[in-house]
Amino acid sequence: LIVFAVLAAVYGSIAWVRAENEIRGRLYWIIAMAGISLTAAVQLKAGAAIAWGLALIYPGAVMFLASVRTKRMLPIGILSLLSLSSLPLTPTFAGLQIYQTPRFLLFFLPMTQVLLLVGFVRHMRRETEPLTGVEPWVKVVYIIGLAILPISHYLSAFLTPQIADAGQVPIWPLLVAAGFGLLGAIAYYRNLRIPVEVFLQLDKVFSLHWIDRVVVWMGKALEQLISGITLLLEGDGGVLWALVFLAMLVSILGQISGGFGG
Repeated sequence: LIVFAVLAAVYGSIAWVRAENEIRGRLYWIIAMAGISLTAAVQLKAGAAIAWGLALIYPGAVMFLASVRTKRMLPIGILSLLSLSSLPLTPTFAGLQIYQTPRFLLFFLPMTQVLLLVGFVRHMRRETEPLTGVEPWVKVVYIIGLAILPISHYLSAFLTPQIADAGQVPIWPLLVAAGFGLLGAIAYYRNLRIPVEVFLQLDKVFSLHWIDRVVVWMGKALEQLISGITLLLEGDGGVLWALVFLAMLVSILGQISGGFGG
């Protein structure tokens, strides 16, 4: 389960960075953040699971509800960005508890965090047209409403005992994240790109469309099996096969009842 959670987080973060805009990337944001939170839950790290769950909700709400973004709203974006950074005194600092038990797969999660931050900055820094044709109080209420979200995030985190009492958490993930960030910057300036075919294959796996094909295949296989049994029972030796199946059923039920009796 932890393997699937980490892979989902990595895939979601990459797709989040590549998304055309925050609305198209919303699903990938949810996949990535939920993958990190699930990783914490599987490891029974309650504080980390709550921290990443809150990070999924509050910064995501700032991003997806800010349909109008101007320079005056920059402090709100910066505050939300810091809440995702896992730096000390931020809501996601307790999220570093997931690294207390060393695992090879967890080495990829700092890269996921970097990609989430890069995507957040990329989408948030895109300015839109300012609010026009509305009353001044509407603009004030709009900005206040968005500002309440990161403030509520910090309050919710620090008032939650599992997060406030995080205890000792490893710092090496922050160093690994910084390393991934440096490598990403070098790759960006050298115009290095991951082939599109890689993302297409990942889309096929994590979109879960293949489950539909598997279910259809299983349904057809079951249908063929039932048809074969029906033809077998309706043939010349149908009565004999029926007696064989009955004997097998009685034998199985006898073994089950004997096991319970023992």
